[in-house]
Amino acid sequence: MESDTGTLNAWWARSLIQEFASCGVRLVVFASGYRNAPLVLAADAHPSLNCVSHFDERGAAFYALGWGRATRRPAIWITTSGTAAANGYPAVIEASMDGVPLICLTADRPPELRDAGANQSIDQHQLFGRYPKWFCDLPTPGASFGWSFLKTTVDQACYRAHNGPVHVNCPWRKPLIAPEGGDPERGLQMPATRYTVPARIPVNLDDLVDEMLSVSKGIIIAGRLSTAEEGRAVRQLAESLQWPLLPDILSKVHPGRVVIPNFELCLQRGAPLDEFEPDGVIQVGGPFVSKTLLDLLARTGPKVWAVADPTPARIDPAHSVTHRYEADVVPFCTQLAYHMEAFQGRPEWLRRWQDTSDEIEALMSRELDGIRSQISEPCIARTVLGLLPVGSALVAGSSMPIRDLSLFRGMQQAYVTGNRGASGIDGTVAMAAGFAEGSHRSVTVLLGDLALLHDLNSLSLIRNRPMILVVLNNDGGGIFEFLDIPQPADRIERCFGTPHGLGFEQAARMFGLSHHQPTTRAQFVEAYRAAAAARTPALIEIITDRRENVREHERLYTLVRRNP
Repeated sequence: MESDTGTLNAWWARSLIQEFASCGVRLVVFASGYRNAPLVLAADAHPSLNCVSHFDERGAAFYALGWGRATRRPAIWITTSGTAAANGYPAVIEASMDGVPLICLTADRPPELRDAGANQSIDQHQLFGRYPKWFCDLPTPGASFGWSFLKTTVDQACYRAHNGPVHVNCPWRKPLIAPEGGDPERGLQMPATRYTVPARIPVNLDDLVDEMLSVSKGIIIAGRLSTAEEGRAVRQLAESLQWPLLPDILSKVHPGRVVIPNFELCLQRGAPLDEFEPDGVIQVGGPFVSKTLLDLLARTGPKVWAVADPTPARIDPAHSVTHRYEADVVPFCTQLAYHMEAFQGRPEWLRRWQDTSDEIEALMSRELDGIRSQISEPCIARTVLGLLPVGSALVAGSSMPIRDLSLFRGMQQAYVTGNRGASGIDGTVAMAAGFAEGSHRSVTVLLGDLALLHDLNSLSLIRNRPMILVVLNNDGGGIFEFLDIPQPADRIERCFGTPHGLGFEQAARMFGLSHHQPTTRAQFVEAYRAAAAARTPALIEIITDRRENVREHERLYTLVRRNP
């Protein structure tokens, strides 16, 4: 009977949502739709869940991703069927590539309407391909399926989502919603099955330690790390060994004497070939941003190159890694430091890195930090890091912003995050909003004009948050000016530059953000500090020129090379 179908849908949806809540889920993000109505209504009625509604499915998925990035716990993204579900693909890819917890519940038509010309019906079976860590195509609600099946399915989804996205496809028959008075108050009330995430600690480091004892010029690379605790563990390992520590901009490593923040510019100096060539590398965490460092290691091929990361992913773009450990960062660093406690690196090797980095720091401070410094993209990247309020976070947009932050960060201590799993520019604002919600931090976003245009809808997610967007508007894709594309300039501009001629003042006003457009570094500092003090959403737009930006980078590289 039709009324039984609606009531059964309600029981099924409430049972699903109740079990997710029992497993610790606290945030549900959804976009409006009809096929997903049972799930949305069940989530909205649950007292333990915080529900966020956003009209853009892609933005909603990135918001859930940002929350998961901040908390290391999965949020649920609910969407209706058809292309609405497909809009989550970029966020699923990012979550998969960077190991971010995320649970995707996609509503679907029942089997009899699939491949039958039914409206808004597509093939959603494994819609996201190989990127989810786990996929389940639920049956339509039916009394013949035991509640224990539903419970263990949810428990498995939560367990599998601890280091990436899972996808649960949920088909529903009409009537989707129970008739008035038929919507049950009860759902599944059974204890959740508790899964224990395995502790990934290397059993035996003897081979690595034996080979590392012959290393005379070792470095430690801190790649992408998830927490400040992991950053401290890597730094303590470097201090124990007295090896130079090269921290990725997303490593959460704080400054210290063994920390070499200007390592990329050290490698730009054009010094003798072997001055900074290591013969041993310990890399902890995910991939790093610096192509300069990767090129060095690929060219020199260290005799020992060990990588430790909590995921089983192959982190070896140069195909030169000699030792690979699937290990949690903190115990790995502690265990390795214990095994190598009697060994310390050569003092002159560490001093070479330290002295060069200090010289470059003084040079960059003179060129980019002064009150009379010209406004430029490197200047803004460095200045933003220095202005961040204590305890706040910076979301780094992909493409040029994160590269400039990596190059020109200096000695700044900041919590930086970003979408570097697949390094896409889409979803930056939405992810930042979700990260702010999950981390309870004030958040600044440094991004380019194209990234903001891609995610303009998500400005609605920050209009009531104390977030600051710093937008570098160079009227197109600035990174393409740095690439060697052997084509006439007008063709490069037409095909890759993508000039748009747009500003963001009206967009800021439309979504209730204050707008500032400083033209000097001093004005930028003033505008940023005013926005931070007001604790209201603000958009600070910096107008730059793409070709002038290339010249500024070349000028700074030249200064570095002239100051050996």
